[in-house]
Amino acid sequence: AGLNYHLYKMTLSDTKTCPLCESADETVGHFLGQCPALARTRGEVFNTYYASISDIFENHSIAAILKYSHKTKRFNRIVADP
Repeated sequence: AGLNYHLYKMTLSDTKTCPLCESADETVGHFLGQCPALARTRGEVFNTYYASISDIFENHSIAAILKYSHKTKRFNRIVADP
């Protein structure tokens, strides 16, 4: 996963912390179900503001999870002008 917790373990990030809330390690569970900065988006897509990672995967399709990821814009790449 391209989240800071995992990137940090691979020495590709200087921090494990979530860049959106800056209050917890940015793990998959945090990103999908716990980050307070993403609560509104989570509510729009999953109809809940906070959920465990197991709740997300057990109750929502991969399409919904991808929709959520896209709406967060967390994985948008910054492309430099040529």
